[in-house]
Amino acid sequence: MRRLWLFKAFGSLLVVLPSNVLCAYFSQFSMKEPDHDPCYDSAGRPIRCIPDFINAAFGKPVIASNTCGQSGPSSRNYHVIFDKNVQSKFYHPQELCDKYLRTWFFACALLEMDTTRTNIHEFCPLIVRKETETRHFRFCHVREDASGVVKEVCDICDATDNARSHPASLLTDLNNSQNVTCWISEPSTDYPHNVTLTLSLGKKFELTYISMQFCNRLADSMAIYKSMDFARTWIPFQFYSTQCKKIFGKTPNIEISKHNEQEALCTDAHALTPMANRVAFATLEGRPSSFEFEQSPVLQDWVTATDIRIIFTRLSPDQAELYGLTNDIGVNVTDLDTIKQRYYYSMGELAVGGRCKCNGHASRCMFDKMGKYTCDCKHNTAGSDCERCKPFHFDRPWGRATSENANPCVGELLSVSVRFYLDEQQSVEESISFNIDVRNRHTSFVILCRNEMKIFISACNCNLHAKKCRFNMELYKLSGNKSGGVCINCRHNTAGRNCHYCKPGFYRDHSKPITHRKACKCKLVDCCCHRCYLFIRRFISSLIIV
Repeated sequence: MRRLWLFKAFGSLLVVLPSNVLCAYFSQFSMKEPDHDPCYDSAGRPIRCIPDFINAAFGKPVIASNTCGQSGPSSRNYHVIFDKNVQSKFYHPQELCDKYLRTWFFACALLEMDTTRTNIHEFCPLIVRKETETRHFRFCHVREDASGVVKEVCDICDATDNARSHPASLLTDLNNSQNVTCWISEPSTDYPHNVTLTLSLGKKFELTYISMQFCNRLADSMAIYKSMDFARTWIPFQFYSTQCKKIFGKTPNIEISKHNEQEALCTDAHALTPMANRVAFATLEGRPSSFEFEQSPVLQDWVTATDIRIIFTRLSPDQAELYGLTNDIGVNVTDLDTIKQRYYYSMGELAVGGRCKCNGHASRCMFDKMGKYTCDCKHNTAGSDCERCKPFHFDRPWGRATSENANPCVGELLSVSVRFYLDEQQSVEESISFNIDVRNRHTSFVILCRNEMKIFISACNCNLHAKKCRFNMELYKLSGNKSGGVCINCRHNTAGRNCHYCKPGFYRDHSKPITHRKACKCKLVDCCCHRCYLFIRRFISSLIIV
């Protein structure tokens, strides 16, 4: 009894306290955003926030369709044994870790970047490394020596020798302008000479540019594709060629209007650039709505990518210009092998500038407990890209945050009920209810203490009778764009959009607040009829012979 008296006294005190004091008290449980959080202003109001601008390609694995000194893809493959029946499949480590071995994500990612290590099976015991066949290639390029004499310099590409290997991982490592390391493809005189580079970003990014620094000769014809669904489908992003119509079937340098802002262009500008060894594709350049990017869902979709694929098609428009070079410039050569060693692609850096896509609802991205790279969502949003509202915050439609409107996900004015429990089965009949406006805060929480007070806060106004709610656009419009939340599966014999009235066969007990679990009592006649109906149905069912 003494404990009950203390609880009632404490509840009475809460009721008479001013609303600002109550908000301050309950905010300590609601995971209030820190004052320095860039997603909220100094007054605690939500504002648009975006992650830092980064090179999204740095440290990410690149898969090349071929690399000098190797046969097959340049990134190491692993043999995955699923069961004892010798069922197996080959996977790239990134795909492997993403789909099958999340618990070893960080170990796999580390080993993926360090191709010299061989003990991946210590972390991923179901993986057995499959060695790739290696081949030695001779490649040559023209270089001007210290005396100004242009000569051809040749070297050997050997994947088994770190000093002479040129894997695709060099494209996204730390770039040193004084010592540029290069990925090099297998030399070939075939036409078309198709070589593919595929970069997985691991998450949706909004890209500003894609920059490629070449080590030797600039590719004459190449295509850039993007994927928005983790390499399931591919969309043309940009084409480069001195013969756009012949190679890609596209008219060069067409004008972009608001009607075709998602069209991939073909240009020969890369062949005329003063930076002869670098090609930079600006995703929004020449797109009319780029100055209104916040209001352009078309361009927001256009710059979004999870993967980038670059396909080299032709090194030079005229292979004859590659012939006739030996150690002494100008001496003709007819030997095919000697010609072949000059025909290869080489790139020193692949940079992708952009931001982690969080739709204006997060200031950073991070790895979650499952090893998945995801946004640290605020404004009561959820999802890898903060692309939806978190549960119980469906009172208006989700929206991308802008500089003028943060569009946080909200519920209605919250109904907070404080109930006192003497034990785990039975609660005190009285409950205390009051309202707190916490629409811009993390509001869904439950404090569970054995034989102590339990506090429930629900962001949808379901009067504590429902665990789920959904958004209804028709109701939202009828309310003047104020509220569209609808409670799902009302309990405690309640019904209605907000579980705010009693369902048929029950009457409202006005001695208790609507938030009380016994606010609706059974009408005697209806209850008896219902019980009789259930009894008769069970009796008839027992007579049926199956």
